[in-house]
Amino acid sequence: MQTKTCTHCKQVKPASEFYAHKRNADGLQSYCKECGRVATADTRARRKAPPTASANPDFQGITDRELQENARAILNELRARGWQIECEIAYLHKKKL
Repeated sequence: MQTKTCTHCKQVKPASEFYAHKRNADGLQSYCKECGRVATADTRARRKAPPTASANPDFQGITDRELQENARAILNELRARGWQIECEIAYLHKKKL
């Protein structure tokens, strides 16, 4: 019986515990079925959640409200410099510029 080590959990498991993947040399995925199910569930949960500022690494530690206020300040500064800007800031990830 053929065995393989899962790249995620690092356990040696029989080949039947891995899904097929024709591009790999051994014809099996690099992670086991169990780890694959967990990764898929995590990805689906993450995609269903609404985006937030904290999800962006550039904005770590800043709340959505603070970012929204900063966007308003930037728009006000541009208007003071003579720019004609018409936009609406409804929410951080639903803004129109």
